[in-house]
Amino acid sequence: MRLQQVYELKAEQLANGWVSDFPTTCTLNSDHCNQLAVIANSSSYYALAIEWLEQAKEKAPIDKKINIEVIDSSLKNVIQMHNQGLDGVFGFEPRFFTRKIRAHIPGDSKTVRTKRTDLYEFCKGKREPMYNLVQFWGLCSGKKLQTEKEKSYLFCWYEFKIHASFAIGPIKMEFLTRNPDVVQMYEVLQESITDTIKLETGSRMRESGVVGMGITSSRLSVTAWYSGAHNDALKQKIGRLTGLNLAPNDDEKFQVVSYATGGQYEPHMDVDYKGDAIVEDRMATFMFYLNDVGKGGSTAFESLGVAAQPIVGSAVYWHNTLLDGNADVATWHAACPVVLGEKLIMNKWISVKNQFLARKC
Repeated sequence: MRLQQVYELKAEQLANGWVSDFPTTCTLNSDHCNQLAVIANSSSYYALAIEWLEQAKEKAPIDKKINIEVIDSSLKNVIQMHNQGLDGVFGFEPRFFTRKIRAHIPGDSKTVRTKRTDLYEFCKGKREPMYNLVQFWGLCSGKKLQTEKEKSYLFCWYEFKIHASFAIGPIKMEFLTRNPDVVQMYEVLQESITDTIKLETGSRMRESGVVGMGITSSRLSVTAWYSGAHNDALKQKIGRLTGLNLAPNDDEKFQVVSYATGGQYEPHMDVDYKGDAIVEDRMATFMFYLNDVGKGGSTAFESLGVAAQPIVGSAVYWHNTLLDGNADVATWHAACPVVLGEKLIMNKWISVKNQFLARKC
């Protein structure tokens, strides 16, 4: 249900083995479609439940996996619940269609939009925090939400000045956004190092939590902490790439995170704050992508209107705090749900404690 909501995937496409524009060999029979309708209905996703039941009804005469009378009865009940619920809905409730469904007209839902579509059209491009979740949907789906003026300040370049070691082998860099700057760096992590990290952390993965909240449905992934053979070399490399100081005794280790199909992390900040008080010292984030993802899994910066693509060997870098030490609320971001495959990343949070000369107030 989450993947359908975020990416606006149609039940008909999924049932016939298509994930958006990506073909798969996995198709669903009428019983599968009916089971998905039951799950959607139990969560009050009435629009999705109706779509899945109509798919079950189309497939049942062919595969005979479920009695069509059972489907008709379920469809009638769900349409009734949808129409009754719609009377009490004001504004854009994404679980409903924009009008009542006519049960006596087969496939009537195919002729009407969902409120999710209207909600996105109304909110797209609006940067206030209250719209973050809707911007998240758009960015995850590949929408471009930056203005032409914002895009005019962006460029790619070969960086060779920040450290002497890059004079011979400059680093490919790209500004994804300016003020605040979010930079994606390419080909900064060798495959041999990536393989070692995967090998050392794979068996230690545990369900991810959120600071102050523990295990929550807003974050669906598994995590392990890395301080292995490449630990010091990776810190030195990040220091050269950013110009910041990463002390050998940094408080936090490297965090390796794996997102399976459906895995995500809803909009959040890496620095935990209450009012103006910084609770956790994470001045900057340096995030490596350890693999390519089949589909989905980008990193969306809702307030900035841009998403970083998970390209193996690349890294994304940004500051979580302003020069005065307060949290930069523009750096809210989210991990888009993985549609196909797995997404593997490695985070390094950089402390402000050692940056007295590198990043002055």
